[in-house]
Amino acid sequence: MLSIHLTRHPSSMPTTKTTNSISLRGLLRLMVGALLALIVLAIPGLLFAQSDYPDAVIINEIHYNPNLATEPVEFIELHNPGTGTIRLAGWSIAGAVEYQFPDDAQLGPDKYLVVAQNASRFQEKYGPSAIGSYTGKLSNEGEEIILRDAMGQRVDSVDYDFHFPWPIVGDHPGNSIQLLNPGFDNNRPGNWRSDEPTPKKHNDVFTDNPPPFIETVKHSPKHPTSGQPVSVEVEVSDADGLTTVLLQYQVVEPGNYISINDDAYTKQWMNASMAAVGDELYQFEIPASTQQHRRLIRYRVQVTDGQGNSV
Repeated sequence: MLSIHLTRHPSSMPTTKTTNSISLRGLLRLMVGALLALIVLAIPGLLFAQSDYPDAVIINEIHYNPNLATEPVEFIELHNPGTGTIRLAGWSIAGAVEYQFPDDAQLGPDKYLVVAQNASRFQEKYGPSAIGSYTGKLSNEGEEIILRDAMGQRVDSVDYDFHFPWPIVGDHPGNSIQLLNPGFDNNRPGNWRSDEPTPKKHNDVFTDNPPPFIETVKHSPKHPTSGQPVSVEVEVSDADGLTTVLLQYQVVEPGNYISINDDAYTKQWMNASMAAVGDELYQFEIPASTQQHRRLIRYRVQVTDGQGNSV
C-alpha cells in the first residue's frame, strides 16, 4: 500500500514524506505511463510503424484499364499473407488515386480486400463487394500506387507501367495485372502477369517458382537500312539458371502481311540461339541480307530456365 503524508517542517517550509521511497513526481510519471499504455492497447493501428508489420499487407492485383472504357470498374486489391489480423484504421492509398480507410477496417490473415473506382459498379460486374470507392482514376500509361499506414509510413507501393517489361492489358477480355506470388517482389515487372480479374481471390497466375526475368530488350541500329545487320541484345536472369535463350524472328514480305490471327504467324519463325556476351546479357545479330527494302522483320525472345519454366 502506497501512502503519502504532508507534514510541516519546523522551519515552516512544507516538505513531503513518502513511504516505499516513491515521490509525488514519480507517481505522476507512473500515471502518465499507464495512460500511454492504455492508448496503445486501444488504438494499436495508429501507433505501429512500418517495421511492425513488414510485408504484412501487399498490393496484389491492379485493374487499371478495363476493356470497356465506359465501365468504372477499376480496382486495387490488397492481400494479407501473414498470420495476424492487421487493423487499417487511419491507413490510406495515395499517389495514383486517393482513399482513406474507415476506422473499423481490418484485413485478416490470408484475406483480400478491394478498393474500387466505383464500389457499386464493381460489385455489379464481379460479384464481391469493395470496401469503398477511391477518388481519381488509375492511369492507363502507368503510375505509382502507394499504401500508407496511420503514421504516413509507406507500407507497400507499386510503380506499374503499360509497356514491356510490364504485362500488357486493355484489350478483350479486359485483363488485370496480377502478382505471381505474394512472396515475390511486386516492384519487379517479371513477377506480374496479365489475366482475367480475380478480385478478392487467389490469383490464377500463382506459382512458387517464377519463370525467367527478361529485364530489357533492345536492337541496334534503331532504324536499320537495307543490307544492314541488326544486333538484338537482351538482359535476362533466373535463380535456377538458364538452359536456352532463343531469338525468334519472322520475315514479312511486301504485300504479304501476316496478321497475328493468321496460321502463318504461329509457324513462320526462325530460331537462333543467343550468345552470352556479359553478365546476364545475350546477343544475336540478324544477318545483313535479311534486312531489305520494305520488308518487315518481327522478333521475339524465348527463355527457358533450369526447371523448365519459360517466358
